[in-house]
Amino acid sequence: MFLELTSKEKRDLKYEIISPETRKVFTRYLRNEIYDEEGLIKVIKLNRIINMSHNVLNKPIYVYDTIEDLESDDVGWHLSCLELIFKVCNTIQFVEIILDLISNDLIKCNVVNKILKDHSVSFRVIVQDEVGIEIINFTEDDQFENSSEHVNIRSGIIRMNLLLGENDYTGVLAASANILETLAKDVLKNPVIDDKSFGSFFDSYKKNSTLPPEFIDYIHSIYKRRNSEPLSGHGSTKTPTITEREAIVISELTKMFVLTENKLMTLQ
Repeated sequence: MFLELTSKEKRDLKYEIISPETRKVFTRYLRNEIYDEEGLIKVIKLNRIINMSHNVLNKPIYVYDTIEDLESDDVGWHLSCLELIFKVCNTIQFVEIILDLISNDLIKCNVVNKILKDHSVSFRVIVQDEVGIEIINFTEDDQFENSSEHVNIRSGIIRMNLLLGENDYTGVLAASANILETLAKDVLKNPVIDDKSFGSFFDSYKKNSTLPPEFIDYIHSIYKRRNSEPLSGHGSTKTPTITEREAIVISELTKMFVLTENKLMTLQ
């Protein structure tokens, strides 16, 4: 049984990005689950998946009187809705839909967790007395030994907050640049750029991002400053110039860029 996410879980998931690629894999999984061994649509299961998802998304549900009604042309409507479930939901809705479907035996927990792990999503589903999630708790010691690599965006934001609290303003700049580079890679989803620097694929990100041009320009300025600011991810004998005020602005805008890109991606 699943009832709801806690307030803390919702806060912890605030900066979790569910990439278009991850959403696509979950959509393919749902497609496979609605057909029986003979290739026929399990119309009741399809209807339940749509209605449970629509309850989370605050969309109309489909009520039928007889199974014959459900096996009519309205099945096409159901199939169209199936394609949109994971495309239009935000992160919290994404999690709630998954937990509802697992709780009602409509999808399998082990398959869901494999997809989440393969796509480096920072939570997994647990089934005990109730169906819920376990969020990976990143710490500075076990996740951030290499300042240029991060498990995902949420871990990078945790690190950036830690550095700001320690008055490490050059570290905030470096963390911000890494977060935004990861965000760009999540948007582009091109394995060719996995090991490339942000500068080498920035033009492609600018073309494909949902953010306004002025936001993209500011992101580019963060990347360029990270490369020139003393002690910001590289050694230097010069004194850093970044101030506390600048670090706070960079930190807050970085989080805003992540939230905005995440929201706009679901509108595509």
